[in-house]
Amino acid sequence: MFARTKGAVVLAFTALGLTGCGEDSTASWSEPAGASTSPAATASPSPSVDRPALQDRSKAATVAPKGLAGIGVSTSPKEDKPVTYDLTRACGKQIDADRNSVRASYNRTWSAQGWWVSNTAHAYGTATGADAVKQAQAAVESCKNYTGTDGEHTLLGAVQTRYQGIDASYGYCQRIKRSDATYVSCLAYLAKGNLVSSVWVVHGQTQQTNSSGLVTVAAVAADALRKVA
Repeated sequence: MFARTKGAVVLAFTALGLTGCGEDSTASWSEPAGASTSPAATASPSPSVDRPALQDRSKAATVAPKGLAGIGVSTSPKEDKPVTYDLTRACGKQIDADRNSVRASYNRTWSAQGWWVSNTAHAYGTATGADAVKQAQAAVESCKNYTGTDGEHTLLGAVQTRYQGIDASYGYCQRIKRSDATYVSCLAYLAKGNLVSSVWVVHGQTQQTNSSGLVTVAAVAADALRKVA
């Protein structure tokens, strides 16, 4: 791994450590919901929604622990656990699907062989995955720049992430400028039924290497999603 690439990955982990969660809120535009404020953490499940079943579906829809071996990531995930993340907090916004729907989420995060990959699958009780992705896209594209807790964010543009059998998808890259470094990362949201698989990738130093990496990893996530939905 190039020194600067490794530094970007370390920075990502540093940001994660500040939140104590698997994905950093501002570095990924996919913010972990706070334990005291998240609808997922505080809302009482509707009698018509089977929360344990949602949790099982979210875990099943996440890329398998050895699912990235085909791209050279042979290690086990650094994180492998249920989470209470919002799908996105792009530009400081929470989407309606996260605010109003009972949901469950599961995250696996890998760091090895020049890759940093975080995959979170979200299962919604009263919203469709396609609607959630549409809302996430609108949130991301509602601003060009914003300042998060970990630095200044700049949207670099969309990435084509269409895969057969997926109801809706949206991908994009961003640059994060911190006080100590600047790096690029790319994200994708893939919907199938009531599920959304969120993929966040740090791979290489440029927008091109990160966007190519995102397309590769998102294809793996799409396959995992199709097997469940």
